Amino acid sequence: METLLISSKGNNKYRTVFLILGIICIIGSIIFFMTNVGAKTYYSRSQESLKMVGILITALLFCFGLLAFLFAFVRCNGYINVYEDHAEGKGLQGKGMNTFYLSNNQIRSVTQESYYLCLHTDIGVFRIICDKKSRLEIMKFYAKNSF
Repeated sequence: METLLISSKGNNKYRTVFLILGIICIIGSIIFFMTNVGAKTYYSRSQESLKMVGILITALLFCFGLLAFLFAFVRCNGYINVYEDHAEGKGLQGKGMNTFYLSNNQIRSVTQESYYLCLHTDIGVFRIICDKKSRLEIMKFYAKNSF
C-alpha cells in the first residue's frame, strides 16, 4: 500500500496575485481605450501620433492582462505527491506542463529556484510551484533519503 508522505497543490497566493493583476490590466486597458482612444474627438495631425501611442498602450495593457491570466491558470496549477517509493504530479518541463511519475531512484537531486521546486532527473527538470513549507519538506525528505 502506498503511503502519501507530502502533498502540495500549487501555491494559491501566486495564482491570486496573477488573477488580480490580470483583471486590473484588462479593466485598465478598457477604461484607457474608452477615455483616450475611443472617444469621439477630432485630432489634428500632430495629435494623431498621440492617438497611435494610446492605442499601443491599450494593446500592451490588454496583452499583459491576458498573459497574467494565462500564467495563473497554466503555470500555477502544478502539484506534487511524494510517496515512500515515488513522486507523481504535474509540473513544467521545458515549455509545457507535463504529468510525471518518477521512482525515487530516477530523481537525481531536488533544488529550489525562487518559488519553484525543481526535480532533476535524467529525462529533464520538472518545476512545480508550491508553497515554501512543502518545498522545504520535500527537499529535506530527498536529502535525508538519498537513493
